[in-house]
Amino acid sequence: MMTGRGEFIEVRFERFDVEVCGVRLGLGRPIRKHDSAATQSLDSWVLAPVASNETAEQAVAASSALRISGDLPPKQALAVPRLALALWVWDVVHLELGEVALFTSGSPLERYINQVALWRSGRAVMRLDFGDSVGHPPPDVIAVDGSDPQQAIASVHAACSAAPGFAAVVLSEKSAALDVVLEAAPNWGRIVFAAATAESATVDFYTNVHRKGIHMLAGPASIGTIVEQHEQPAIRGYLDRAVRLMMSDVVPESLLER
Repeated sequence: MMTGRGEFIEVRFERFDVEVCGVRLGLGRPIRKHDSAATQSLDSWVLAPVASNETAEQAVAASSALRISGDLPPKQALAVPRLALALWVWDVVHLELGEVALFTSGSPLERYINQVALWRSGRAVMRLDFGDSVGHPPPDVIAVDGSDPQQAIASVHAACSAAPGFAAVVLSEKSAALDVVLEAAPNWGRIVFAAATAESATVDFYTNVHRKGIHMLAGPASIGTIVEQHEQPAIRGYLDRAVRLMMSDVVPESLLER
């Protein structure tokens, strides 16, 4: 649904998410005003960034109000942007069936990143831990200690030895994460650096990027971007896919725990 810039809508919020990537989302129903009466529309949910979770009724910018199916239960509806973001991240690096998928610690989106990688690769996902977890890490990953670079690199090399390809998502802002992932990546690996901020790092570009033919992309994995740019066709496509998955029975209940 396209909306005019500068317009606002009234929303009666029912739930508020924890802050993710600097953004707190509220979930509610749009309010329709008829003369002196006001009613809630049950046709859709509205997800929008909010400054406070203390006020139920708030006016939000129409351009940042994401409307999704009103048939979704609140818990699933609130998680749609997270799942859409994970779908987008693995599309960016073109993760394929049978390939090694790796991500680092450092984001509250780790469980969603892991789940989508499981769906796409069909194999257990590797997680490099740099001691900067946010929330509970996924329970079903291949855990690798990033604080021991040589052992971590050896573990990734062993996993990649019989795999058709490699794709990685760096969520940690620590410079060591970038260094270890580049060192560990096999030839023709694909990597996206998705941390919101990052420490400065010096890497051996010729050895670990150029000679290997590494395909690198960078851009923050931001819930705010997904919501603010939801009217763009590409972003809307990921949101629609996330809604369809949430309405199916493939999303494990554990993914929705906060």
